[in-house]
Amino acid sequence: MNDDGYTLAEMLAALAILGLAFGGLTQGARVIGQLQTKAAATARTTADDRRAQAALESLMARRGPFTSDGRGAFQGTASGFTFDCEAGRCGVEVVKAQDRAWLVIHQGGQQQRIVLSAPNAAFAYVDATGSSPIWPNAQARPTALTTVLLQGAGPGGSRPLAAARVWVEEPANCVFDAIAQGCRA
Repeated sequence: MNDDGYTLAEMLAALAILGLAFGGLTQGARVIGQLQTKAAATARTTADDRRAQAALESLMARRGPFTSDGRGAFQGTASGFTFDCEAGRCGVEVVKAQDRAWLVIHQGGQQQRIVLSAPNAAFAYVDATGSSPIWPNAQARPTALTTVLLQGAGPGGSRPLAAARVWVEEPANCVFDAIAQGCRA
């Protein structure tokens, strides 16, 4: 027996170890690539939602109050809403084309389009009685619109994309409750 070289068994064992290491590195690189793709998609979704949020807040800033008895002339459906503004009539609509949806804002004859992260987006309107896909809805007493909510429906259910609070007149004897975000009697 001579100890000057490797035996065939030792060489095969070394090649097997190298093959396993190379396979593990390849699989690791593939997993990292998939994670990077998911992270980029999440970042795009977050940026789209942030742009929609900023545009909706900007449009609704210092607007209102809108009441169900017609004050402010606010009309809302699941696909959009309109209201009286200093430019005449302002509004927002969700436009769907193929597998994408856009938030189209009309203000003073100008139009702004924002890509939405959810292809099936719809508006909901929140007042003291709850949330509704149309506004004003038939109610016994007038209520004030408090929030315009844009929701995206997807495979995991609906999720909020953007929300804009609407200015509401509070009574003179209002004691504001910061937790409930409204007047307390």
